[in-house]
Amino acid sequence: MTLTILLIIPWWSSAQVYNNFNTVDKETYQLYLDKDWDLLIDKCNQAIKNGIDYYFLRMRLGIAFYEKHNYIKASDHFKKALEFNEGDPVALEYLYYSHMYTGRDASARFISKNFANALRIKTGITIKKPVNNIKAEYLYNNCLTDNIISEPENYFPDEFIGNQIATRNYHNFSFSASHPIGHRFSLFHGYTYLHKTNLYHFNDGNYIVNDPDYTIRQHQYYITLNTTFQDDWIISPSIHILTSNYHLINSITNAGPGSLRVIYIPANDYSIITGLSVLKSAGLVDIRFASHYTFLNDKEHIQGLLGFTIFPLGNLNLYLGGDIASNVQLISKTDIKPIFNALMGFSLFEKIWVEFSGTTGEIQNFTESNGYYVYNSLDAILQRGNMTFLIPVNKKGSIIYIGSKFSRYESQLFPFSETTATHKNIINYNSYSIYGGISWKL
Repeated sequence: MTLTILLIIPWWSSAQVYNNFNTVDKETYQLYLDKDWDLLIDKCNQAIKNGIDYYFLRMRLGIAFYEKHNYIKASDHFKKALEFNEGDPVALEYLYYSHMYTGRDASARFISKNFANALRIKTGITIKKPVNNIKAEYLYNNCLTDNIISEPENYFPDEFIGNQIATRNYHNFSFSASHPIGHRFSLFHGYTYLHKTNLYHFNDGNYIVNDPDYTIRQHQYYITLNTTFQDDWIISPSIHILTSNYHLINSITNAGPGSLRVIYIPANDYSIITGLSVLKSAGLVDIRFASHYTFLNDKEHIQGLLGFTIFPLGNLNLYLGGDIASNVQLISKTDIKPIFNALMGFSLFEKIWVEFSGTTGEIQNFTESNGYYVYNSLDAILQRGNMTFLIPVNKKGSIIYIGSKFSRYESQLFPFSETTATHKNIINYNSYSIYGGISWKL
């Protein structure tokens, strides 16, 4: 009797599993045909919890999330489907577009290395194209410093020996391009030109000069190599070189009652930023780490950054994030300046996105976006807020964007010697910027 029971139990268990599998397969297939995505997701998740898992179940679950525009969760199930059926073109195509629709272009290109020729033709993948993205941007900044310019004697006391600036305005032009190198690598580089006008205050104890048209011209070249690894890791070393052209006071003489004759000589300055950024996509969260060395204004700094971006809906219709960065001057090593940044973006209408960001901290001799944006002005930004409107213009992901920025500045005196460094002469003022550009995918 005992032997009979032992023989019957395995047969009954196998039959039960087989019947459960058939029931799950029929129900989920019918729900798939009916496009009842919510119930299909519930049924598939329940089946997986009960130990039933196979290729078609994962594909139905992935497609259900895909149709609900939750591309991040969809990609998880397409990856699992490929574990059951490696190289399946349907799962690969869905996985590719799931990454594209969440802005993870590098991971999508990495996935396409497994495409057969027919799928390459269908999706239009061409890794041999010389350029796959170009971007152009212009920014104009205007500081509210008219009162300082018109009455400098009220802001720069005669007893403070040294020099100091207050930004008036600047124009910033940039052009960049991205070049695919196979499926794993992508080279991004860009040129930036900055034309900046300052009020320059100079006081050597004998003469006082307030030049309201002190001009700086800056040329910048940036390059980074993005390398994509398995499991959505991207590592990007970068280098940024800057050359600044300005002028220095060579001599000052009296030119008559109440006027001075100031002779300038041209001068150049060179700066460099090097660093490394690491990005890891982990489900609904992107995690980033970065470290950079900067040599700006003859000072060396080391920066560190930790940040994240969350995609609660599994797509780009809503994203939230933030960064915390530290900027340490190598000479002092104790002068650690934390900088905090917050980000929120969402879809306002079907084809308009809005992005808000805010930063607080002393932004001076500092860099962002893996060394691409550089803040090397002698006056520091203490707070800023950005608002950007983004408008997609084609299915490839090209966008036009326009935005505005509010910043709060702090200017301080740079003494000619440490013995005169008794006052910082802090001056605060605000600025407004407008910017716009186009990012075109080829």
